[in-house]
Amino acid sequence: WYQRRVRVDKVDSAETPFYKGKSLMDTMDEWPLIEHDLSIPMRMSVTGMCKVSGAGQVITGKVHTGLIKVGDAIESRPNEFKATVKSIEKFHKNEPEAYPDDNIGITLKGKSDDKVNNKKGDLIGADNTELTSVKRFKGLVVMTGVLKNDIQVGFKPVISTHTCRTAAVLASIDSIKERKTNKEVIDVRQSIKTGDRVLAEFQPEKPIAMENDKKYGLLTRFVIRNSNTTIGIGQCKGFVNDKYVKDLGAKIKNDAKGGVKKTKKK
Repeated sequence: WYQRRVRVDKVDSAETPFYKGKSLMDTMDEWPLIEHDLSIPMRMSVTGMCKVSGAGQVITGKVHTGLIKVGDAIESRPNEFKATVKSIEKFHKNEPEAYPDDNIGITLKGKSDDKVNNKKGDLIGADNTELTSVKRFKGLVVMTGVLKNDIQVGFKPVISTHTCRTAAVLASIDSIKERKTNKEVIDVRQSIKTGDRVLAEFQPEKPIAMENDKKYGLLTRFVIRNSNTTIGIGQCKGFVNDKYVKDLGAKIKNDAKGGVKKTKKK
């Protein structure tokens, strides 16, 4: 009955005498338009790559900020290369440009297909706009999920940001504030509990691409997951690539055991 009589473009009082409001389409027309600042450098998160007959190698993704046009010079991180946009396709139609929130496919020139090795999770940006491969970063995190055990340095959850997903080691804890009191408690305990607001450093197991400037919006945000459960949400506050430590997880475990390494018997 409901599906037969309710329309989205107009309200018929004879069919729905119980409803006196506006139609769905009239309500949607009143929604405010989202205005994007096109002066912000272009950023596009990569969702995949494919080969199309007649077009060659196509990189698919979503434009988050800025404006991308045919002929623009671009660069990629963490898989590094530079090229020029040859064509832009949106909904199977060639377009001269694309705007934020557009899902597009692009082809490149100035780089052979075998050297374009983009993967899901990469970022493409306008050339010479400080796009960075991140080896270690500082983030402000709120622990929203239920934790089975307290979290300490060395914990290795999965970090998700835009289309990127990778494991990362909790490298250090700089600040812990309790949810109820909002007081600093790092001098009392070095472990993280549910509800804590934490400033900490994370080291991904492989370089990733993200942003630390609020003007890039969601590209600064990340989610922390463990055992297929979201346990925290955060925002990147800065890059600390100079603190990168090779094999950090193993080093932390070794230090926790008193620096004693196990040797295999021959």
